[in-house]
Formats: sequence, structure tokens, C-alpha cells
Amino acid sequence: MTVDAQVSQEDVASIVAQFAQILAERRAADASWADEAIHGLWRDLIELGAQDLLTGAAEDGLALPPAGRLALAREAGRVLLADELLVNLFLLPGLIRSIADPATRSEYARRHSLVPGFILADIRQGLSRPDQPGGSTPFVAGVRAGCDAYALVARGDAFQLQRLAPSDYRVQRSPALELPHATITVPTSEPGEGRTSASLELDLRQWQELAADYRVMAAGALCGVADEAIRLAVAHAQVREQFGRQIGSFQAVKHLLAGAKAGNQAAWSLCVGQQAPADSTASANRAWLLGVRAVRESAEVAVQVFGGMGFTWEHPAQRYLKYALTAVAVSGGPESVGADVARAFRVDMSGTGGEVAPILDDHAEERALREQTRAALATLDLGRSGADSFARRRDIDRLLAEHGLLNLTWPAEYGGRGLGPAHQAVLESELAAVGISVAKSPARIGINLLGPSLMAFGTPEQKDRFLGGIASVEQLWCQGFSEPEAGSDLAGIRTRARQEGTDWVLTGSKIWISQAHEADWCFLLARTGPEGERHHNLTMFLLPMTSGGVSVVPIRQATGESEFNEVFLDDVRVPSSMVLGPVNAGWRVAMTTLTSERSYGQFNRAMVFRGLLDELDQLCIRAYGGRDHSRLARLGGLVARVSAIEALARRSLRNPDEAAELAPVMKLWWSETFQELTALGYETAVTADTDVDVWTTRVLDSRASTIYAGTSQIQKNMIAERFLGLPRG
Repeated sequence: MTVDAQVSQEDVASIVAQFAQILAERRAADASWADEAIHGLWRDLIELGAQDLLTGAAEDGLALPPAGRLALAREAGRVLLADELLVNLFLLPGLIRSIADPATRSEYARRHSLVPGFILADIRQGLSRPDQPGGSTPFVAGVRAGCDAYALVARGDAFQLQRLAPSDYRVQRSPALELPHATITVPTSEPGEGRTSASLELDLRQWQELAADYRVMAAGALCGVADEAIRLAVAHAQVREQFGRQIGSFQAVKHLLAGAKAGNQAAWSLCVGQQAPADSTASANRAWLLGVRAVRESAEVAVQVFGGMGFTWEHPAQRYLKYALTAVAVSGGPESVGADVARAFRVDMSGTGGEVAPILDDHAEERALREQTRAALATLDLGRSGADSFARRRDIDRLLAEHGLLNLTWPAEYGGRGLGPAHQAVLESELAAVGISVAKSPARIGINLLGPSLMAFGTPEQKDRFLGGIASVEQLWCQGFSEPEAGSDLAGIRTRARQEGTDWVLTGSKIWISQAHEADWCFLLARTGPEGERHHNLTMFLLPMTSGGVSVVPIRQATGESEFNEVFLDDVRVPSSMVLGPVNAGWRVAMTTLTSERSYGQFNRAMVFRGLLDELDQLCIRAYGGRDHSRLARLGGLVARVSAIEALARRSLRNPDEAAELAPVMKLWWSETFQELTALGYETAVTADTDVDVWTTRVLDSRASTIYAGTSQIQKNMIAERFLGLPRG
């Protein structure tokens, strides 16, 4: 089977499908992947041309794009062959192509096309430097009988690729982990008969770039391992019954699997969003770190869901767990990689201030938008607490409105600029750079939540009356959805509306209503039909907060602030002209609003969190001299998590078809990241005896993040039921 080297999008999909088919057929013949099966598979893949497509060695010089390479890596992970395949399809060919002497290069390539190999190199440090001659290399992956052993060695500033003789090395396997990896010891004595050596036209920078590319692909392969572990567990949960029900209907099982899925989606987003080459090693390490964590969590969850059978030697679940443990060992442990990630972040922030990679394909257009935003913000005097007051935040919104920035994604017919979500992300990143969080914008509820619903469902009169005032920040809005008995269960709303003539009369109460004490208007849901129908008898109303019978009671939060309110409605009259959308179709209108609520502001949030990480790093330096390894590791883990928020946002922007599936993942991921970040910040502030009050407020504030806009538990239910296909309870 051969593949057309003209690699189009369609060809990429075809190549990946052929690759997956070959793996599936070979695995069906030998699920344990005995050594001889690897050699047969290698012949199949050479015939497919997979090696040439990964390295660009095809006759016409074309190669698979990064997305295609990652897709192949993920398929290799699904069948637990990532190490063998990535080393042989990508890393070794890349080194062989760097051999200086043409005859030697040809001989090495010919040999490698016949016999797969494994390589000795320091993968615990992200393949950032080659091994020195002599000594032992622990946890070398993909060690197979009948395969060639290669060593990458440094001699001064030059590199050599050596093909070792069997007498040159000793293999010590770990029988408990079962999978093919080993500790390789290369004696320092004279090389054995049969060893060959080839000088490489490769400098340290080129090696680091090749190694970083390999590491990202390895992280993508770990996502494939995690995907398959989750798939097996989900399939089991859909059919296994206990207590007369499928175990997948139990919320505890759903949440285990949804949490694993979210972690894997975050890791995969870092892989596909890799930015190269400026920070390739650092970003590759971030992807690898989350990949290792995702595969371990997914494998452990799979064993847990399968129960006792998953712990038996014959069951595949335990093999995924062993693979995950091997990945941890090969990486040198997440703590080591995490510390490296933290150090790289420190260098990045001190050098560039954490400059954001381009978001738009048109870089000139992006520069123009950034310059316009910076010019508008230059008139602001923003100290450390400059944007903390409500009045100050409203002034900022008005400034943005004056410069046509506040509603830039609105269609031109409604006073906007007709730009897309990616332009909004550019704006958000500039606001974050000066410490402005769009999550606290007073205009956000009208601009981002009500605005899209008005455009979709509003009457011409409603649009004329409200959209202009929302865009100019002359009208502030609040959202009246939650009630004492209907928080996450939005369909459980009890506020009622009865029709009297041309008016509706509202009775009930709303709670947890942000900025209700400052708002001019409220859009709210009320029940307009029999309670038994739940989703189908709700109606959306537009309510002036000055209406008779409306009373607002601020709720003092744990932080001492009062951003939330309880709103009581005592026979409040609303004219029929203030019904948004059809009567009894409020659920459909509300879904438009909620989709905007969960997807909005992710870029800004990632940039704000990056600023908090920088503050936290400075605290760590003051508290521990910046040398506490475990603290650095925790900080590095948070750097990777925050990077994944940005990567998820970029992925959602570039792939709108994935946006709905990614929305609950993003909400779950950023809210739990915020809590981890502020917890470490508080602990460090206490140790440093610096900014304790600031971090106390932050850690308290973060507790609400997993509650509002849909609790973490609701997000996990959505992931489990809508995207994993688990049954409702």
C-alpha cells in the first residue's frame, strides 16, 4: 500500500485512517505485541511510507503537517506502541538524515528500513541534551529483541549517532511493569565488534528543536493512551449493571470519567496548539507534563470503573495503568518536569513579559487592533487596585465603547464592527496585560449575554430600544435565572408569571444575581404554564429594576463584598412588549445566553491567571529563594494548566464545531485551576509574610468559581452524558 505524497487535508485523514487500520489489524492478530509482531508491523509501515511522511523524506519533499503527525502519534498511543513507533518513525529518521557522510547516511537508512531500533538519550530532561558516553540510561522505552540499539553522544560541540553492538550494552527489565522498557548500561570500555559511528551535521539548537517536536508527539501519543482507556471504561459503564442500573448512570462514575476526559482534552489542546520554535522546549514540556498526568488519571479511572476485573493480569485496563506508570518513569517524574516548566516561565516573564503568540491569521490586522486598544487604554491610570471599584470598571467599559471596542463582535447593523471571536480574544489579551478582567466588566452581561439573545429573538422595537443603550453602557443589566430552589437545575424555576390583560404579573424571587443592586434592567425567566412541563413553559422577560414590587437585598459574601443579590418580585407588572421571544419558549432563549456565558472571556482569563502566576513566582523567590523544588514543581504544574486554558480557547476559536464540546471542559478546567493557583498563592504569602490579605481574598473568591455559571458537577454531567454517551441517572 502506498500513499500519494501530495498531502492535502483529505489525504491526511486518509493516511491516518490507513495507519489506524494497520495497527488494528496487527493488534487483532497479537494483542500482547510480542517482539516478532513489532517487526511485521514495521514492514507494513515502511510500505505505507509513514516514516517518509513524518520526516519529509518523501520523493517530493512533502511531509505531514503537525496536525497529521499528532494524529498518527495519538493512534500509536491507542494501541500502546507510542515509544516504538515515534522513535522509529520520527526521531531516529531525523537523526539519520543529519548524518554528514552520504554513504554512511545511506547505509544507516537502509539498515533502519529493515530493522527498527531504540535510542539512548536523556528523555527525562525533555530530550534537551544527549547522553554522554558510558553510564546507564534508566527507563529506555521500546527496548525489543532483534531491534538495533542506537546511542546519541556528544563529543565537544559535535554529535555522533552510534549503532551499538550487542556486547556494548546490558538490558535490565522491570517485570512488574511488563511493557517493553529497560535500563541500558553502556560500558566505558572499547566498543564491541559491530559498533558503527556516524558524525552528524547537527548543532545543539537543532537537536533541541528535534527533541521538542518528538516530545510534543510523545505527549500526543499519551493522549491517545488516555483516550483509549476512557473509551474502554465508558463502554463498560454503558453495559455493566449493579443495583438494577447501568453503572454509567451513577453520578460518581460519570464524574470520574468526565474529569479524566477534561484533563485529556486540556493536554491534547496543548499538543495541537504548540507554538514553535521560540519556546519549543518549554511548551513541549508543558504538553508532556499534562499528557503524563492525563494518562495516569485516565488509566487509574479505567481500572476503578472496571473494578476487580480491571486489576487482573489478563485485563487490558491494567496494561494502560502500567503504560502510564512507565510514562511517569520515562519523564523522570512530573515533579522534575514541573520544576523545569516553572524555571522556563520565570525566564519568559523576565525576558518578554509573557508576550502572547499571534491569534489572528492576519498579523497586520492583529497589530492594528492591539495598537488601537493600547492607545485607548493609555489614558487610564491603573494602579494595583485601579480597576477594583464598580464605578471604575464602568468607566473602563465606557472608554472601550467610545473607541468601538466594547461590542466589536456585534454585527454592523447593530452598531458593532462585525468582527469574530478571535478579534475579541485579541482585545481580551490586551485588557489582561494591564490587569483588567473582563469577567468583572459591568457591561459584560448586556454585551455578551443579553445582546446575542436580543439579536436572535428580539422584536424590532426591542432591538431599537435596548441595543444602543447596552453598547454605550448607559443601560446596565443583570441576569435573573437562579432561584433558591433552582440553581443548577434551571428548569426547576418557580417564579410565576400570569397574564392579566396586556400585562404579565410576576411573583417569586431570584438569588445570586450579580450586580442587581447596580443594574437598570434585568432579563429573567418565569414559569408561564403548568409546572409539570418544566422546560417547555418558561418565558423570558425584560424587567426595569425600578418597577413597583421589585426589591433588591445585597448578599454579603465570604470576601466581605456584595456582588450578588437576592431579588424579590411581589406582583410586578410587565407589559407584553417586554417578553423576549415566544411565550413558553424561554428555555430556547436562555440556552443562547448560557452558551455565551460559558464560552466568553477565556483568553482574558488565561492572561489574568498568567499575571497571577508571575506574582506567585515572585512570592516564591521571597519565601524560598526560588529554590524549593517541590514548590517549583507545583508552580510548573499551574503554568501548564494556565497554558491549557489559552490552548483550549485557541482550539475553540479555530474549530467552531468543537466549541460546544469544549465549553464545559473549559469551565471545569479554568475554575479548578483558579482554585489551585490561589491556594498555592495563599500558602506562599503566609510563608513570605507578604500580601496575605490580597491572597486571602483571592483564595476565598476562587471558591465561587466552581459554583457560578454551572457547578463543576453539572459540567461533569454534561461531559459524561452529552459527549461520552453515558446514560442519565
